[in-house]
Amino acid sequence: MPRSTGSASSGPRPGRSDGAVRSLLLKVGATALTVGVAAAAAVHVNGHLKSTLAPLHPRVLGSPAAGAGRLSLTPSVRSGSAEPVTSTYAS
Repeated sequence: MPRSTGSASSGPRPGRSDGAVRSLLLKVGATALTVGVAAAAAVHVNGHLKSTLAPLHPRVLGSPAAGAGRLSLTPSVRSGSAEPVTSTYAS
């Protein structure tokens, strides 16, 4: 015999509903994913430690030695030979 849908006894049972279980599973899944990604990042970082013997600023081939170059700062704007930009549209 089919259940009646009009009576109070045919409604959802008290306790945890499907929505609450899904919400809990979503929270547990998001937390597990966050912890997993954090652990993977920690493993990656530990595998790529900074070498204290590496030079901070390696020399560029063909450039003068450090301290031999001069820096000249001028307060003016110089004109160039490049064509002016007339449009920024890119397709």
